[in-house]
Amino acid sequence: MFAAVALLLGMSSCTAEDNPTPADTTEVLEQSLVGLWSDEFEYAGETEAGVPFSHVLLAVQVDADHTGCIYLGAFSDTSDEPLAVYGGPEDAGFKWRLLADGTVILTDLTTGEDVALTRAVVTEASKILSEMANVSNTSMTFNNGSVTVTNDGYNGNLAKADAAKTAEIADKMTVTESSSGLRFAALGSIVGSDGKAYPAADKDKLPAGVTAAGMVAYKNGFNGLVISFSEKAMGLTAALGPDGVAAYTPAVEGYTWRVPELDEWEQMFCAFSRSEYNYSDLSRALAEVGGDNCRLTEDLYWSATPSSNIRKAGKYYELDLYRNDFELMENAPNFYGRVRGCFSF
Repeated sequence: MFAAVALLLGMSSCTAEDNPTPADTTEVLEQSLVGLWSDEFEYAGETEAGVPFSHVLLAVQVDADHTGCIYLGAFSDTSDEPLAVYGGPEDAGFKWRLLADGTVILTDLTTGEDVALTRAVVTEASKILSEMANVSNTSMTFNNGSVTVTNDGYNGNLAKADAAKTAEIADKMTVTESSSGLRFAALGSIVGSDGKAYPAADKDKLPAGVTAAGMVAYKNGFNGLVISFSEKAMGLTAALGPDGVAAYTPAVEGYTWRVPELDEWEQMFCAFSRSEYNYSDLSRALAEVGGDNCRLTEDLYWSATPSSNIRKAGKYYELDLYRNDFELMENAPNFYGRVRGCFSF
């Protein structure tokens, strides 16, 4: 997912008498770079789940075995527990190697490519976070004891953490699987009524008393979206009320079902088909995990997003699913439509 970028290392000048060999210089630079580099700064916004945050912790781990990764946590002023964590070894991991001219190349762990990839589409609310944790198109320079990082979401200096600071950051950024909810869930996983994720292959082996309620339909780092297996035809006004989507969809511990926003529909479509307009692959995945009766219907589906057309005030966007693509419509909230629940994590 994250590809290679160049990391330029500032090289100290030496006299002719004590000028080290290129190999010695490389080794010294590598030893100086290894460690945890971080910056914590104020930035106000909301996570994908709509939770406000006030500051961000950006950390870059560079390891002696020539691997590393970027972490980014969003925090509030009232708790040291992160509201959302992005990056990490799986989503923002890299290998690094030092060239003779002092350039370090960061290489994607999965593809082995040394070139920047196109940045993934992200929602406006989480745009800054996704870009700060994105290895692609990130430039870093190492000089005078600090690392300067520049990308579309951040431009600043990272300081090297000592042992105490490293332990503090690790404690802040570490998320254990037992306390993670759905943070470690894979795309296409079953989500049970207990709020836990299960491999699709285990759909007939869920724990006693656990109901398969939905599927992980979008991932962005540790965060994502779950779509329900069930749906119902109703007006949007009813769907948003107490007898709406949460009433007919099996409850999931720790989460609340709601009507998806338009951009959330598009994120879920894109996660399976690489096109925000093609819904057929998401529908197929729902059938494979939950059964044929879980497919999306070639019909109208509500979003919770109001029309942006001033002449259609009071109307909401509906997706008219047909063939492989969808057509966008704008209808009054009491109009007919189908409702498929979702929630963020």
